[in-house]
Order: sequence, then C-alpha cells, then structure tokens
Amino acid sequence: MAANGASVLAAVDVTDTDRAGQTRSYCKATGNILAVDTSVALKQEALMNFAQWQVKKTSYVAKWLSQKMYGSKPKFMYFAGGSQGEHEAFDAAQRYLEDYDGVIAHYPAYNVINSG
Repeated sequence: MAANGASVLAAVDVTDTDRAGQTRSYCKATGNILAVDTSVALKQEALMNFAQWQVKKTSYVAKWLSQKMYGSKPKFMYFAGGSQGEHEAFDAAQRYLEDYDGVIAHYPAYNVINSG
C-alpha cells in the first residue's frame, strides 16, 4: 500500500509490452517506470528476438510486405537508426550486411560501455 492507502497499481497509468514481450508499468504522475517484467529472459526465442533476431526478421517482413503490396520485393534495402536503433544499425551492418544496400547509424560515436 502507498502512503495514502492506495495500492501501487492505482498509480499505474500505462502498462505496455515491447516487441520482446517485456512488460512495463508507468506511474501516472511522473512517467517513471514502476516495474519491469523480466520473465522474457526465460523464453529463448523471445530473448533472442530482443537481443538480435528482430533486425533480421524485420527485413524479412519488409520484403514480404513489399511483395504483397506492390508485387515485387524492394530494389534496395537500407537500415537507418538512432539511439537504440543505432545499435540495431550496427548489428545489421555486422551480422546481416547481405540483407541491406546500406546502413545508417545516426550517432556513431555513442559509447555503450561508459555511457553512464
């Protein structure tokens, strides 16, 4: 129970689930994350989707959608991202370069190791 007698859940405004199945609850007043469900780490495919496979799977889906909508796969494929998308751009360049004609990382000097 919170100090005013209300449960913590009463303060939750939004609960969302990301593409890996990880659930977060946000505080109404501050927008701060109250809780994160990390059980996704126990599911091998969900963990790998979150860790790296989403980059490859997204390119498959984009090609499939293009084929369905326009009758042909795209002539060129580019991956562009910033912030976490930049990390995914680096991942695309290192792991799946054959899937893309170009990769754009908006903030290439970002230091993951010493960012805090």
